[in-house]
Amino acid sequence: MASLPAIFGFAADFVSQCGVCICQNMTMITLSVAGLLLALNVALISSILSVDQLIG
Repeated sequence: MASLPAIFGFAADFVSQCGVCICQNMTMITLSVAGLLLALNVALISSILSVDQLIG
């Protein structure tokens, strides 16, 4: 039977690795959302400019 400190150490290591994975995933999600918003802003600005040119 494994000792309690060993089990606790394994659990702590597992949790810290999961935390790193979650942090990396959150960073990727944040970057992709930021990129999507940037693309939407660019599309919006270009459409506003083209409409402005059509009206002007």
